[in-house]
Amino acid sequence: MINNIKTTFRLKNFILLLIICVSLLTYFVTIFLFYYIQQKNIKQIAIKEYERCVKNINTLESEFFKNRNLSTNHIKQVEKALGLKFTPSELKQQELMSEDGVYRFSLEKRYDKSCLSCHISKKEDDLAGSFLVTIDFKDVISSSKKLTLLFFILLSPIPIFGAIFLASIVSKRIENIKTQILKEIDNINNVKDLTRVEEIKKNTIFKELDDIFDGLNRFLKKTRETAVDRDILEFEIKILEKFLITSEVIRDWRNYVLSLIVDMNKIIEVQLAFSLFRVNENDFCLEFFWTKPPSEELKEYVEKLIEIRCKNFYSQYCHFKAISIHHSVAPSDRCEIFHPSILHFETKSLILDEPKIGGIVGVGINTKDAEDKVKSLVIEGILTTLLNVIGSVKAIARYNKELEYYSTRDNITNLFNQRIFWELLNYEVARGRRHNYKFAVVIIDLDNFKFLNDNFGHDIGDSFLSGVAEVIKKNVRLGDIVARYSGDEFTIIMPETDSNEAYNISKRILEKIENFTLNHKDKQINITASAGYAIFPDHGDDAKELFAFADTMLFKSKTEGKNKVLKPSDEDIYRVNKLISEKSFQITRAIDENRIIPFFQPIIDLKTGSIDFYEVLCRIDMGDKIISAYEFIEIAEKTGNIIKIDYIMMENAFNILKNHPGKTLFINLSPKSLIITEFIPKVIDTTKRYGINPENIVFELTERDTVRNLSILEKFVANLRSEGYKFAIDDFGSGFSSYDYIKR
Repeated sequence: MINNIKTTFRLKNFILLLIICVSLLTYFVTIFLFYYIQQKNIKQIAIKEYERCVKNINTLESEFFKNRNLSTNHIKQVEKALGLKFTPSELKQQELMSEDGVYRFSLEKRYDKSCLSCHISKKEDDLAGSFLVTIDFKDVISSSKKLTLLFFILLSPIPIFGAIFLASIVSKRIENIKTQILKEIDNINNVKDLTRVEEIKKNTIFKELDDIFDGLNRFLKKTRETAVDRDILEFEIKILEKFLITSEVIRDWRNYVLSLIVDMNKIIEVQLAFSLFRVNENDFCLEFFWTKPPSEELKEYVEKLIEIRCKNFYSQYCHFKAISIHHSVAPSDRCEIFHPSILHFETKSLILDEPKIGGIVGVGINTKDAEDKVKSLVIEGILTTLLNVIGSVKAIARYNKELEYYSTRDNITNLFNQRIFWELLNYEVARGRRHNYKFAVVIIDLDNFKFLNDNFGHDIGDSFLSGVAEVIKKNVRLGDIVARYSGDEFTIIMPETDSNEAYNISKRILEKIENFTLNHKDKQINITASAGYAIFPDHGDDAKELFAFADTMLFKSKTEGKNKVLKPSDEDIYRVNKLISEKSFQITRAIDENRIIPFFQPIIDLKTGSIDFYEVLCRIDMGDKIISAYEFIEIAEKTGNIIKIDYIMMENAFNILKNHPGKTLFINLSPKSLIITEFIPKVIDTTKRYGINPENIVFELTERDTVRNLSILEKFVANLRSEGYKFAIDDFGSGFSSYDYIKR
């Protein structure tokens, strides 16, 4: 408000200056016009004088030109008679000139036919002579200037004093309004004082200023209607601060709401608050929050009242089937005693389509408080906060539940997904070792599923996958674990199962799949499947080996006609072991011959399109071909060669990076590197030898493998980060503990 007053004061000075400037400008323009008109009149006089001279000279023409022997005295007499001075001139035309108040013009005389009789040597229209006539107006102009100056001096105070007088009138009116505004402001100490603020009186003689004050009066009126006390405003701010949804609020949201209700009582007396939210499709939970312990009669009365109101509201959206009631009471020394009739309920509702969550929140307050407009606004804000907090908690809880489910499940078949399959398979391997028992891993692959998908569409394909999943679940034993591994592949973990039992169960499942049909446009669609299995520990002693063996047997079933499952033979076991042995030898040889090659996959900045980052991918040059990491990484880890591969790849990658300063490399690390004590010194030494800035090196750690060893991982990361290296999480989100993992 002070700034507005300063602006008004500057406006007064501006008006004064503006009026003076306008007055002086008008005054100077008037003087200029006066002087200009005088000069114009002088010129008109000169022109008239010119015309008179021409007339008189024409009268004397014959005497002046025909009589060559005209005496000098006679010419002077003519000059005196005319008041002019004749001077011969060579000017070719008549013109009027002005210089320093002296006007000059010339007159010419040419020979005509009557003159040729005497002037034989001349021709018609030849120049016979000319006169230069001079008229002196210096005295007249000097008198005019003096008159103008006198006029300027005498009249100049008039516009200045007039401007000052007019500005003082306007300034006085503005000053009176300013004084009135300051006085009213000084009298305002709380919200109630706003009701005593008088309207600003107008009558500034300027309509625009009157319009401004009209707007200011309307502003004061609205301020009186909407102003809130400082305590209420501070409470509203605290409510906004409490709207922060944290994990603690989600875990203990009831106590959070209770504390909010207790804080509300510092401003408005709130007897209770309640919320009703949908739990399932037609199930609801009614929560009551009491500031003081209620009596049983009061509980029963309020429960019935709120339940009836909520049922009426929800009946338009869904079937109100069941309701559970829960009471939360804030700590208090005495029981709440009041009559329910004094309660006034204010409510607010929320209906969400996705996730399907709907709710009502309300507060029970004193009827008198409900009639207060300001307090009604506060209650509206409180209800909005309660609705947002409770609704957000419910929505987050629902999303967390779905996230937890779909992080472990396939969304088409509702079977376990590939990630959970590997976790359960590793768990089963460990359990089999501890208890020394056999179990089976079965892989089932649908035959020619791509043909079905391409010809009938993906919707039919998804329906078929769901149907096949149900067939498999119905034909396995209780305790067997079924998962969808990939597109048309399913896996089964069969605890405590030998080869014969795995074969019989797999064969039965394939027969049921063959008999399964799906109706589509009056057509019956069916399909066959092939299977392969492996037995622990006969065909492998870890999860990777078991799966690889089962996959090999599946491939054999496919090549021998499909729609079958084959029992593994000794020859199959020998062939798989031989393949593993050959790959192990090739990897060892590639390490000895330094044939570990880094490939650089560019990472593009989507904003600028620039490439400043590269992910380093490990490859092995086998001579006739380059093989990718997935072909050797498992065998390298099992044989202990993975650390050597990491060292060699890092050396070769840094050797290339030193020629490209400023680029950043993302390097994948094996989890086994975390437990090697000399790994960190080796990394630091290699970086220094090649002159690489540690900030240009980002190590990628796979969540799936390292999350099991968080304490080791934390120490490993802390040591390298202290040297300037950076870290990234590879396959982030593949584990349900992702957010806790990145936080640590």
